[in-house]
Amino acid sequence: GINACYLYGKRNSNERKYTDVSMHKLSLALHEGAIDSKTFILCQCKLDKNKQIKRSGAGKLTWLSGLMKCAYCGYAMNTTLAYMSKEKGKVRRIVCGGRKLHIPCKRDILSYDLLSIETYVESELKNIIRKMKDLEYDTSSFLQKQSQEESLYKIEIEKIDMKIDTLLENLSEGNEFSIKYINKKIKELDSRKTELINKLNELNAGMIQNDKLVEVSLLAERWDSLDIESKKSIAKYFIRSIMFYDDEIKINWNLFN
Repeated sequence: GINACYLYGKRNSNERKYTDVSMHKLSLALHEGAIDSKTFILCQCKLDKNKQIKRSGAGKLTWLSGLMKCAYCGYAMNTTLAYMSKEKGKVRRIVCGGRKLHIPCKRDILSYDLLSIETYVESELKNIIRKMKDLEYDTSSFLQKQSQEESLYKIEIEKIDMKIDTLLENLSEGNEFSIKYINKKIKELDSRKTELINKLNELNAGMIQNDKLVEVSLLAERWDSLDIESKKSIAKYFIRSIMFYDDEIKINWNLFN
């Protein structure tokens, strides 16, 4: 094609401009297009391969970025700087991202004071860390127990390998009856070995998770001196989401549910 085109039709104000053109009309213009058709089509094919990078948690105004959700429309709660008065100047406020995009939302309270929310969540977060200490979370004995279990699994796996090797050597000298028995025994041993390997992998995963928990907890003890990115990491480790209702906010924890 050589001529340019016009696209006519109504669109929902809440949607992106060209997400759905099924009810639109396309007509040819009298003038030539600014971009030739071959270049335009090649560019569109290249754009189709693009993927939008998620910016969840990328905010620089609070360590709660990426965790706050509206309990009514499900959209993220956004942080913004709002001018309050000559004395107060600009204050950090939390607003519903859905309402900002003109998405229907049932909430009545339009904004929240970010400092008050941060103070509350910080207090609850420190209570969780304190709870861990109150429960006498004995890390050293726990790790020692896991290490002993790991050794026992490895020893049993080694013994099974030796038994399988012996049975494989006996296969060449066995008769039809003994070969059938040996194959059955090898299958049983191999099944047990697979079971032990799975348990060992689960144990190692648990040890890694425990190490991470200890690392984050020790870091959290220096909370007041941490930068915003370190606080974000700690918050995301312990908190799954923070749901904003009109009369309360609810913290969904990754631990101690």
